[in-house]
Amino acid sequence: MAEKQTLSRPYAKAIFDMAVQDSDEQEWIERLELLSHIVADKTISELVEDPKSDDQKVIDLLFSLANDIAKKELDEKSKNLVKILVENKKITLIENITQMYSELMKTSQGKIEAEVTSAFAIDESQLKSITSALATKYNCDVTVNTKVDDSLIAGIIIRIGDEVIDGSVNTQLEKLAKTLVH
Repeated sequence: MAEKQTLSRPYAKAIFDMAVQDSDEQEWIERLELLSHIVADKTISELVEDPKSDDQKVIDLLFSLANDIAKKELDEKSKNLVKILVENKKITLIENITQMYSELMKTSQGKIEAEVTSAFAIDESQLKSITSALATKYNCDVTVNTKVDDSLIAGIIIRIGDEVIDGSVNTQLEKLAKTLVH
């Protein structure tokens, strides 16, 4: 997963920079979501992942499906993106690229989303405290989504984009064990 994020980041950043320059950030998120939806289809994903698939046929198929679903033809920049991703065998990254692009867009608007994983359910006062601390740290509005993972024993893990703040007991115990071994 981390590898996919690492590979996706330059594409997302380049698309976002281009979108900002052209003032069409919203149009790009719609195009990326459309392409993600298409590539997520099981039949299509099998085709694009097959090393025997002809790149040009895959490109033509993706263009055709995008045109049929959107009821309009993709613009040249979107077509170039599809060509680059298919030719470089990276079209399967489109979902990650879309997520990262969305995060860049929200950040530029002064908004971020954080995922907080804890061993136990977080109560309202804890949620407010975490949200406030993150808003202060990142200097923007923060939306916090929570989930429970009882394998953590205690503590929390916060994910914001590709940044992870790991305050779980499991991680602390692993660090201690490594220190004791060496």
